[in-house]
Amino acid sequence: MTDFELNRDCRHVHWDRPCAPHKKRGKVCGTCDEYSPVRHRILMVKLAATGDVLRTTSFLPAIHATWPNARVTWLTKKGAAGLFAGNPLVDEVLTTDDAITAARLATEEFDVVLCPDADPEAAVLAAMAKGKERRGFVRTADGQVKALSEGAERWFQMGLSDSRKKANTRTYQALVAEVLGFDPAAVREPILEPHAKDLAFAASFLERTGWKGPLVGLNTGAGGRWAYKQWTKAHQETFVRLCCERGYGVMLLGGPEEVQRHQDLLEIARGKPVFDAGNEHLALLGARLERGDQPRQRDQHQRSHQHAGQQHHHQGAPVAQRRHVEHPCELFGACVRGVGVHALQAAEVDDVLARAQARVQAARVRQHAHARQRFARAARHVDADDRHSARVGCDQTRQHAQRGRLAGAVRAEQAGD
Repeated sequence: MTDFELNRDCRHVHWDRPCAPHKKRGKVCGTCDEYSPVRHRILMVKLAATGDVLRTTSFLPAIHATWPNARVTWLTKKGAAGLFAGNPLVDEVLTTDDAITAARLATEEFDVVLCPDADPEAAVLAAMAKGKERRGFVRTADGQVKALSEGAERWFQMGLSDSRKKANTRTYQALVAEVLGFDPAAVREPILEPHAKDLAFAASFLERTGWKGPLVGLNTGAGGRWAYKQWTKAHQETFVRLCCERGYGVMLLGGPEEVQRHQDLLEIARGKPVFDAGNEHLALLGARLERGDQPRQRDQHQRSHQHAGQQHHHQGAPVAQRRHVEHPCELFGACVRGVGVHALQAAEVDDVLARAQARVQAARVRQHAHARQRFARAARHVDADDRHSARVGCDQTRQHAQRGRLAGAVRAEQAGD
């Protein structure tokens, strides 16, 4: 077929079907004004929690600024693949649960392989991929994770040291920009692009709630790796209740992992303006963010920094609008009246947060007091057994039984706590 011309280096080529310019607009390679030759092939290896993957999309502008005309392939877990459905800066998504992914990593060559995390699973994939250049982290033949630059080494050490992490005052974007060798000025906000159908669905959802007052979005999840980063159920229950007391409705936002949490919150808030925005699809979450400004996830680490007056970019950074998060009211979002948006007063949100924190802390103090009382009862029980054993002169076998009862009593009290 000598009359067939194909620009094999064009980013629009799909190999097994017509490209979009040809299918939608009748373009052909010989005269196509949408020809976009790929000059660099970039592989980003980023697994982790969905929110953490979303946060890392802030580096996409820096990737394209560093390597113009780049074709970007993103390797992640299946649960985060939907984040890139409408992202114009990512050409292809590979997932770790697909056997084809392993075959492609073994056969295709990339100009640059980026791995911003010291996660052993991500690091071994970065080492396995064929790349002319690697940045960030790889896993070595002896199973160790190796930092490939001074910036990566600093990030690696911070991940292993709580004291270094607590002393840090730099943003995630600035630190990881050093890991990957980017200019921090080229880093932008995370990118989540909802489809038009998702925007329409979000508008329909808001209309179906029938709520005409201000609406606060609460992101209930934080991934499964760091249990203490997520707001506890008690925190969320208290925040929801206090918001309702102040006349705010609450829109629950989360992923598949938060289905049960949403059901629990809805049960506790029965009869109050609390609405489940669903857990079914990431793009729909993005659409609801677009319609209702920026609902935010708030975790323990964020509170400690923000109350110290520092400005940070977090996992819950803005997605629909491109601006910085500087105040807790932005982390919880703006209010929605119908489809119009107005900002919550910072003092109002601070008041709700302070009251919620105080009540949860009081509950924890009571819980710890009860735990101490139970341990004291166990200790008294053990001491009594010891005195009894001394009086009767129990033999060695009886002493072993005594120790067994002691261990059982302590384990029972620990399990109760």
